[in-house]
Amino acid sequence: MKKTLRFSILSMLLMLCGTAFADEVTISAADMQNAATEATTVNGITFLAEKNNGSTAPTFNANAGDFRIYAKGTLTVSAEQNITKMVFNISTQGKKRLAPITASVGAIAEQAAGDETVTWSGEATGIVLTVGDKANYGSDGDSKAGQFDFESVTITLGEGAVVETKAAKPVITPNGGSFADQQEVTITAAAGAKIFYALNDAAFGEYTAPFVLTETTTVKAYAYDETKDVKQSETVEATFTKQSVVTATCQDVINGQDGVVYQVKGKCTNILNTTYGNWDLEDETGTIRIYGTLDAEGNTKNFASLGIEVGDIVTVQGPRKDYNGTIELTDVTVISIEKGSTPGPNPEEVVVGTCQDVINGTDGTIFQVKGKCIEILNTTYGNWDLQDETGTIRIYGTLDAEGNTKNFASLGIEVGDIVTVKGPKKTYGETIELTDVTVISIEKGSGPVPEIEEISVGKALQIIDGLADGAKTEKEYDVTGYIVSIKEISPKVGDEGYGNATYEINDEAGVLEDALTVYRGYYLNNEYFTAEDQIAIGDKVVVRGKLQRYVKNGEMTPEVAQGNYIVEKGTATAISHMNVEAESGIIYNLQGQRVMQATKGLYIMGGKKLLKK
Repeated sequence: MKKTLRFSILSMLLMLCGTAFADEVTISAADMQNAATEATTVNGITFLAEKNNGSTAPTFNANAGDFRIYAKGTLTVSAEQNITKMVFNISTQGKKRLAPITASVGAIAEQAAGDETVTWSGEATGIVLTVGDKANYGSDGDSKAGQFDFESVTITLGEGAVVETKAAKPVITPNGGSFADQQEVTITAAAGAKIFYALNDAAFGEYTAPFVLTETTTVKAYAYDETKDVKQSETVEATFTKQSVVTATCQDVINGQDGVVYQVKGKCTNILNTTYGNWDLEDETGTIRIYGTLDAEGNTKNFASLGIEVGDIVTVQGPRKDYNGTIELTDVTVISIEKGSTPGPNPEEVVVGTCQDVINGTDGTIFQVKGKCIEILNTTYGNWDLQDETGTIRIYGTLDAEGNTKNFASLGIEVGDIVTVKGPKKTYGETIELTDVTVISIEKGSGPVPEIEEISVGKALQIIDGLADGAKTEKEYDVTGYIVSIKEISPKVGDEGYGNATYEINDEAGVLEDALTVYRGYYLNNEYFTAEDQIAIGDKVVVRGKLQRYVKNGEMTPEVAQGNYIVEKGTATAISHMNVEAESGIIYNLQGQRVMQATKGLYIMGGKKLLKK
């Protein structure tokens, strides 16, 4: 009897020690938001969302509080224990665009229109969920692209033996790629683990600090963790390729490939930034942008120490980059400088010309131009647009009668006046400017000013669809929409930053699909952005600029071209600046949200209020 009892108790203890009981955990979309860009572990469960074969990358929408995976995208969920069930709580937007979900293992419960949850069941340590192409189960119908948008997921971890723990693989940074002269490499691993690495086919040794490569090399590494059951991790590899230097002309660089290291000799024709060393280099074949210049020690932000001036003949070496149509050599090394070998434009010589002459001219040349003031952007510094029969240029800074800045109002210039100005040309991105101009004459009230057409994002996309690849519209538009994503804000603080932002807008708040990119635009009244919080997702804006069908590597991006700026900004509380064609039948509520059908209440249609009784 005693032997039997002892055996039973011992058996139970062994079962308890060797068994992991079922556990349930709920994880919010906010907790896993980083999974849109990298593998993210929450409560022992790892998530990774990827665009896969789709066209839109996954994202976390902070306003709606949901995680969004778009058509053909995937979500990988993994854990050390078996996962037996996952219940995803679909968000409000998700119910509109819910697509069929398929699983790499296990099964998805039968889906239907109006579903508030998506449920997976099975038994696996890793599952890949794929989002269908169309919104078959969403209220918007299968004419819309599918989405998988959820606010949280509840995961059940099944009973069974605990999975053997393994040392995590180390991370090599950067993960391979090309370099010009040298490349520093860093290897990291989990806390407490040792790292061992090898270069090419050499023997492995312990890693203690970052190292520098000067030749093409394959780096191999593994981690060793005494706390794990399997102490040595898998080996990872990264190959770093040293680029050969190609001696070339500016045109060779323009026709070349990104990443190739070129050595070019030419004249410095324009210096754009004296801290980082951004400037234009020109030879007899063309002009390229130098974006970042290293000093004699290879450091950044020390351009002034080189003594480069406009007119110098400079030989530089660096990798090519196509930045949205601007061909650049980045972080260049200066090989030689020939001081003043070819003079730049004579600052005393004034060229009397048209706006088109300015557009075609050389930066630094002083032009005198007569035209109409068609819009005033800043009444302190005197930033405004001047137009004649040949084109339009930007006046960036206007001196008063005493030659002082910040006193534009004293000149009395108004929209519609015919003004003659004199000043040096400067190309800022794609905007052609005369800077700190002197006013020669003003002829008051000399004609009407062209109106700016107000359009929706949908209308802008229609216009862009009719353009040839790479083309932009002749005129500017005021495009109204809600900010649905912010890609980059570069605040202007002293000599740091560019004062512009790149973001996306749409007719419907929170919807990324069919959004319009606002590329490198400025803030209200064409002022610089000075802080990152000046715009936010959900803000309603009116953006003024030309529309462009930008194409790179075969992919088309509809854009409001560089040089645009915000003319009106508010929050998503009302529609006060929307001009939607009446015949389109597009309806908005007073929160600025597009609705499929007006029920009872006040709406906006065709730019006018509509009362539905």
